[in-house]
Amino acid sequence: MWLIRLVVQAFMLTSMFALLTNCSGSNGPESGAPPAALAEKLPGKWRATNITIQVADSLAAVQNLAIDAATLSEKPILWEFEAGNRYRATANGTQSRGIWNVFSDTLMLIEPQATYQYFVSFSGEDAFFRALLDWDGDGQEDDHYVGQFKRE
Repeated sequence: MWLIRLVVQAFMLTSMFALLTNCSGSNGPESGAPPAALAEKLPGKWRATNITIQVADSLAAVQNLAIDAATLSEKPILWEFEAGNRYRATANGTQSRGIWNVFSDTLMLIEPQATYQYFVSFSGEDAFFRALLDWDGDGQEDDHYVGQFKRE
């Protein structure tokens, strides 16, 4: 159950980070790649290999949470981005579905009850999904999520 909450909160965290980075006032592309690059690279099945969340509490302390490769091999988190802008996320045997779209380097995931945004970057064969979320439920979207995924 905690893994499902982790995935849901990860979506939210990444969404907020992407929103904040896109509202920074920058007028040019940051990577020099055309906006279509993310839409072209994303389709397929992606497996989480590492997830890190930095949770900021009300005392300005930061707690680092990590889900490592060994845990993720036992309880995999999979995201599948299909043609036609549909996606499926599976974690702990539970599946969610929705639609996806990209805006420059931002991925938007829309489900019936929620919308998430992730800032997405690539390094080699890995994709990194980043966001700011309210992971700890304190009402502030100040918790940093980074999910590292590898194409299957």
